Amino acid sequence: MTSAKSRLSSLVKASATALASVGVPVVAIVSQPSLRDNPWVTLGLIVAYELILALGAFATSVAGKVASKWQERVAEAADSWLRRRFSGYTCAYLKYVEASCRYLELKGLAARAEYTLEMREVFVNLALDTTALHKLTSNPVRQADAQPPPKTVSAVWHWIRECSRGSAALAIVGPPGSGKTTLLKHVAVILARGGKPAHSVSAPSRLPVFISLREHKDLTSDGHITLADVIRRSLPELTRAEPPRWVETNLLQGRFALLFDGLDEIQSADGRREASSWLDEQNRSGGGNLIVVTSRKFGYHDNPLTDAIVVQVRPFTDSQVVSFVERWYAATAARSYGDDNQSARISAQSGSAELLSRLHQKQA
Repeated sequence: MTSAKSRLSSLVKASATALASVGVPVVAIVSQPSLRDNPWVTLGLIVAYELILALGAFATSVAGKVASKWQERVAEAADSWLRRRFSGYTCAYLKYVEASCRYLELKGLAARAEYTLEMREVFVNLALDTTALHKLTSNPVRQADAQPPPKTVSAVWHWIRECSRGSAALAIVGPPGSGKTTLLKHVAVILARGGKPAHSVSAPSRLPVFISLREHKDLTSDGHITLADVIRRSLPELTRAEPPRWVETNLLQGRFALLFDGLDEIQSADGRREASSWLDEQNRSGGGNLIVVTSRKFGYHDNPLTDAIVVQVRPFTDSQVVSFVERWYAATAARSYGDDNQSARISAQSGSAELLSRLHQKQA
């Protein structure tokens, strides 16, 4: 036993000397008489010391990487804030985007509302998933016997962040009436507002450009129409003149979120194919600009983008239907009664309850 203890003591001293030779100050540990006679305790202290050093180095490394990421975020936020506040044209443009996209578009509805409602009053977050295209339903409302949603369901901001980290475009596919255009305008409004609304959903700092593809039927991959041309066509007439090369500079620096709505609304099959090829070419050209495209299934299925995350609009759940109807009636009643008072709330509750009852009785 004594011989084993002696060998262990020698091993501990040799280890301490070796560690000291590479800059680890542990010889002081084994030089203490109380520890020299207890090699097991000494060995434990050396191991503990090394663990502390390793954990310290690991924590320093993690802290450095976290600090680097926060520096990038702070720099991006500061750059965005400065451009929004001190670039007169950029500020005016973002105010225009917010004003033009903030209200709910009711085009195509047989029954029109008496009032034009703000999107924030009635908007219900759509769920998007990566289910295969052939499984897409044509019904915007989930049926009672529908399969449970897959695990890949997320809100649009999750997918936007995923695309912003790489070079993939985002393709949003859904049936008519599923809210694709409304969703795209919601994204435009949040990006245009910036600040707290954008921070709450971790939205990237981008300048949104809403582009209706039905108004751009001449997109071809022969290079005649550039991305800068399309963006400039979509810019409004503002009181401030566009600064020289404003579009080109922001394109080169990857500052745009290009929201292309309605690939399926290009009437001819050849036109849709050319537009899809053109979008592919713009996405491959790099620059870090975010490209988002919406389409019905028939418009995208035969004209898919080469490098894109394809997500589909999940049909409304029962709870989403209830939320939308109740918020719609609440917003309408508040305008009808001049305020969100008790009379307005009673009217909204009565109207929404009646419609929901009729929907349950007749799903069609």
